[in-house]
Amino acid sequence: RVDFVVRGRKVVLEVDSALYHEALIDQRADAARTTALGKEGYEVHRFTDHQIFYERRDSSNRLSAIRSGR
Repeated sequence: RVDFVVRGRKVVLEVDSALYHEALIDQRADAARTTALGKEGYEVHRFTDHQIFYERRDSSNRLSAIRSGR
């Protein structure tokens, strides 16, 4: 299960919260999932919840770059 997927472009967007992604075991699971998705041809982009809520301009710029394929 991923947070957001654009199947036609094989792009996955993940939003990682400290609550569920900060522990080392969670980070390893995230890395394994990113690797597995990469092997299936997906491009995985990760954002933290902090970035989404408090660094909106940077997050928006990253999303725009992803959308345009840069």
